[in-house]
Amino acid sequence: MSNNSGVTLIELIIVIAIIGIIVLFATVDTAWVQRDARVSEARDRLLADVEEAKLKSLAQVPHAIVIVSASSYKMVKLNDTNNNFKKDTSGTPETTTDIANSTVTLSTNVKVGLTSGTEFWFDRKGVPRTTNWGINGNTFRVWYDEIANGVIDWTEVGALDNENKCNEPCRLIIISNTGRIQYEKR
Repeated sequence: MSNNSGVTLIELIIVIAIIGIIVLFATVDTAWVQRDARVSEARDRLLADVEEAKLKSLAQVPHAIVIVSASSYKMVKLNDTNNNFKKDTSGTPETTTDIANSTVTLSTNVKVGLTSGTEFWFDRKGVPRTTNWGINGNTFRVWYDEIANGVIDWTEVGALDNENKCNEPCRLIIISNTGRIQYEKR
């Protein structure tokens, strides 16, 4: 009887293959997790800024979040020249002032957008307003633009609803017509 206590070549190849598969899955999951974390971080920052704009509008004059580009946004306040606490769109339009150090540039390939328009205002009662001061809720979209085409890549084409899922990490901040702010993961 021979007493060989060594490892065979087949056993060694099987162990190497298992380690290779584990490394492959760890690498793929890590890339997705990093993109997902960037999008969540940007959504959380935008959510905090939207809440701050709402609170400042309740306490001072109307404030807004303005989308500067697909990868940046800023907070502005209304220069309310006639003290009616609303953005006048007829006659001489009122101007806005950028809030100091409020421009946020997002991480590489992370994009932001509104479902309609580029300005989102809150009035003195915390009600969301459009650029022309109509009452309207809106949805902020924050997503990872992997192929750099500037749009969300949906698995199904259509409006923003529960049936659509993003191919890339994306988040929504939904503001209702009454000013309720909520967010969800897509």
